[in-house]
Amino acid sequence: MVFVALASLAGCDGVPASNPDARVEREDLLLYPGACLEMRVTGVVQLEDLRVRSDSTVVSQALREERGGETSLTVCGRAVGSARVDLLNGGAVVDSVLVEVLEVGLYLGAAQNNFPDEFPVVPGQVGLLVGRRALLYVVVAASDGRMFDVPFEDTFQPVFAPPVELRSVVGFFVEPMSPEAGVFPVRLVGENEERATELMVVLPEDVDHIEIAAIEDRNGNGSYSVTGVTADGLHILGLDAELTADGVLLDNTLGRWLFQGPSPSEVVSVVAEWNGLSASLP
Repeated sequence: MVFVALASLAGCDGVPASNPDARVEREDLLLYPGACLEMRVTGVVQLEDLRVRSDSTVVSQALREERGGETSLTVCGRAVGSARVDLLNGGAVVDSVLVEVLEVGLYLGAAQNNFPDEFPVVPGQVGLLVGRRALLYVVVAASDGRMFDVPFEDTFQPVFAPPVELRSVVGFFVEPMSPEAGVFPVRLVGENEERATELMVVLPEDVDHIEIAAIEDRNGNGSYSVTGVTADGLHILGLDAELTADGVLLDNTLGRWLFQGPSPSEVVSVVAEWNGLSASLP
């Protein structure tokens, strides 16, 4: 009876609690089917007393000891769904990782998002103003728009068809332009597969309002982005906007909607104007 009581206090099922402080370095994880992520496990004293369990139809998982004595947990997505991967010390759960596995969704995003220390981020899929061009790139994200916690294994090159014209290609950035408004199909050609998305091109009157986004760049200056927004929330690039800070006109950089100026603050009045629409900060 004494042994059973001590075993119950120490762990579960009579297994000594040799790893009560074992923890996985992440609490949650977003994967696509076939993607794997290796995570460090800390607080491990006796690896043989640890095990993992989960819904094996959604994910697979494995514990192993790395060189230098460190322990890692590798979780792989198998099918769309949600699962909890439990880390057990004997029979007791000491930590868990919540895992979501979603299908891959691809869309065209603003190239400036690749430089978050220099330019404000434009959220989600973007469209273009008719007759204007902008640098875009293929975003690989979950079907609900969130970014995966591991890189996608393939890269995609967008292929446009008339009336959309491709003005330039810089690395994985492309600069399309269309003289006509509409929703145009875009082929996404990868090394291992081909997918598809759309490019939305709108008229000036399709822009419902404009927005200003601002950050302080790594040099301590203000970096501003002015985008149009349609009634359904799509951000539009290519606006020839004017932006002032305390009444002083700011110079644009790289794109007509990108500006540099004083660092954004509560005491600096920033106003954008375009096509009879206006927006302001703060």
